Amino acid sequence: SSLTMMVSSGIRNIYEDMLTWDDWKLHLIAMFAEFVGTTSFLWLAFAAQTFAAIPFTSVAGNGNPNNPGNILYVALAFAFSYAINLWLFNPLSGGFFNPAATLALMIVEHLSLARGLLLIIIQFAAGKPH
Repeated sequence: SSLTMMVSSGIRNIYEDMLTWDDWKLHLIAMFAEFVGTTSFLWLAFAAQTFAAIPFTSVAGNGNPNNPGNILYVALAFAFSYAINLWLFNPLSGGFFNPAATLALMIVEHLSLARGLLLIIIQFAAGKPH
């Protein structure tokens, strides 16, 4: 069946994608970049969220952490955190930082199965609360 062919093709592609030391070296560089990028993206976004939740540091200064200024501050902090990490790590790993995005790129065959699986494992490890 076609599913069996897809699975065997995917397994063959994983094997062929990891034959030489140069292949492994590129995978390790991408995994390290993805780990550092995912961790720093989440840490910066979490730090901004925590800072905005402190009543006395409210953007509007009224002690209400749910005011529109704080919500905009957190949204921009997430956006800038992602943009900075994408700018830094895109040349090394592709800058996905999200297992769902990595899976989608594997499905449309923009990313090899081996690289995608390695990056997904690293992204989950980086997103785990320490």
